[in-house]
Amino acid sequence: MQQSVSRVSGKGTIAKLFLVALLSLLGLSVVGVGQAFGAGPVVKSLTPATGSANGGTTVTIAGAGFTGATAVTFGGVPATSFTVVTGIKITAVAPAAAANAAAAEEVVVTVGGVPSTPQSAGDDVFTYTWTGTPAVTGVGQTAVSATSQPAMSSVITLTAAGTWTAGEQVSLAGFTNKLANGVYSVATGGTGSFTINYSGTTNVSSGGTVSPSINGAVGGTAGGTSVVVRGTNFGGASAVAFGSTPATSFVVNSANQITAVAPAGSVGPVNVTVTIPTTPAATSTVTPSTDTFSYVAAPTVTGRTTTSSATGAATSGPAGGPTGGG
Repeated sequence: MQQSVSRVSGKGTIAKLFLVALLSLLGLSVVGVGQAFGAGPVVKSLTPATGSANGGTTVTIAGAGFTGATAVTFGGVPATSFTVVTGIKITAVAPAAAANAAAAEEVVVTVGGVPSTPQSAGDDVFTYTWTGTPAVTGVGQTAVSATSQPAMSSVITLTAAGTWTAGEQVSLAGFTNKLANGVYSVATGGTGSFTINYSGTTNVSSGGTVSPSINGAVGGTAGGTSVVVRGTNFGGASAVAFGSTPATSFVVNSANQITAVAPAGSVGPVNVTVTIPTTPAATSTVTPSTDTFSYVAAPTVTGRTTTSSATGAATSGPAGGPTGGG
């Protein structure tokens, strides 16, 4: 009797394994059925399995159980884009390597909340390579483009990397077709784009720059200023420095942009440099014309004077005025 039970149990297990294998071969997700038996999406190979730390490499991921994939990551960083071609094939564009990324990072496909596993050790490893020395081409500003303003509208939509908040003051410059340089308030915020209100009508056909703060590449000596650093070959940056002092924190947004928080410093200009983890480590060349950030002292009030509303002349006695203002 015991032997009969064992045979039945063995047949049931074989049937379950066969079902899971069949579903995987068909490229179907085994989440639900397969999950109960420890199955999930599987990565079998990456083609190519290496690419620039600056991102942009199109990688074909072969495996099983990819139907319904909701995410593809390279070392924890979301792919720039991906397409589920079939249940056994995905094409994904590798992102720029994250700050301090290792050369070899795992590619993970997530289906129904279940992360993939490699068929064999190393099948899901993508190797980043650092092929160029970083260069800083701008600090405190980022490129921005604008759409042509519709007739009878006072709203202009601008596209720029970063996250923009309604009410934030930004400085726009460099447009050569009627959009005046100046400080504007963000009307509608968002990630990657924002709108401003603009009096009059204008057609915008050329790009300019936007400073996330009205002072551009300027910040207080106490530190804490969020600074956009533009340039090339930033993928996998391992360090950002303001002069000889490391940035308080930084995020590699792309191969061409880093957002860094300035550390405390002394009044005066410093050069912002970026380092990538090649062997030996490569640091951007100091270029004062493009990589300068200036520390300024906080303003101080040394005195107050009340002026006459009638004559504009200063009055004697302590500064003050009526509660109604004016």
